Amino acid sequence: MGSKPAKIESIGWRAGFFRSKTSLIQLFGIPGFDDMPKVLAEGQDATFAVPFRLKGDNDDWIVRFPKSVTEHSSLNIHSLRLWVHIAQGQTFTVKPEKGLIEQLKKSLQS
Repeated sequence: MGSKPAKIESIGWRAGFFRSKTSLIQLFGIPGFDDMPKVLAEGQDATFAVPFRLKGDNDDWIVRFPKSVTEHSSLNIHSLRLWVHIAQGQTFTVKPEKGLIEQLKKSLQS
């Protein structure tokens, strides 16, 4: 019996409930890291990087992203989830670490 490789097709974010719900696709393409789509055989891994601060201005991810998440409700930041969709039709969801949530909140205050 062999194992079938997994093809990661997209990674994104979900936040909010009911009318305040929002979904965002995460773009990658940073040199030195993996990009989409990514095929992984058993035992392989991938490293994706979110460009928090590239230019040090208002176009940076850490500035724009929390504003997009909280556009409909400031409470959306508390329901934020990262999702990974693979070609086999499955979507995996994970809650971000507390440190990331704190950084996003801090960015909203500045």
